[in-house]
Amino acid sequence: MIADIALPIPVGKYFSYSVPGEFIPYISIWSRVRVPFHQRDAIGIITDLREGDSAGLKPIIELLEFFPLVDDELAALADWASSSYLTPKGLVMKYALPPVRDIERYLAAGDNTGSVDGGKFPLTKMIRKMGRARLIELFRQDSLTLYDNLTHNTFAAVKPPLSNAADNDAGQTILIDSIERRLERYIALIGGHLENDGNVLFLLPDYYAAGAYFTQK
Repeated sequence: MIADIALPIPVGKYFSYSVPGEFIPYISIWSRVRVPFHQRDAIGIITDLREGDSAGLKPIIELLEFFPLVDDELAALADWASSSYLTPKGLVMKYALPPVRDIERYLAAGDNTGSVDGGKFPLTKMIRKMGRARLIELFRQDSLTLYDNLTHNTFAAVKPPLSNAADNDAGQTILIDSIERRLERYIALIGGHLENDGNVLFLLPDYYAAGAYFTQK
């Protein structure tokens, strides 16, 4: 199997790597992986998986995520940002997603089967003890559950929202108003989205119009 990977470098192309056999059951599009790149390791995101002759290709070194953090909406937004701002996909994804280790430090893992000592333990500690590959394997087999240390809720893949005919018919809205009124509207929308356990990605090219305001908040 071959994986096409976007790397966070100013090059508008993808790089192909072979997928080791032990990774195939657990690898997926939009997952982040560690790969060799020139004389160093780099973290990239998988944009495509395909069958083919992988002879001569360097292998992926490590899977980094228990499940992809990118859903269809974020993927579409990244495509738009990459095209509109003439920015390689790898760089867009680098700034759209938090670093893997920043996520892991706020997570705990609990065993579902008894293959790991009972209770919940900091994920970073379990990774050091058992290795990330083994934990990903247990997670994909539903033998391990991840928990958010802040909310104590399970940490799982984003579920696609239920379709809403009214929303689908609404089309796009263009908000033309003063900066203050637009900020009020944005804050209300962001607050409602977060209350529904959604994620918010800020694109603020005009720092003086909006960036400074949110920094002060």
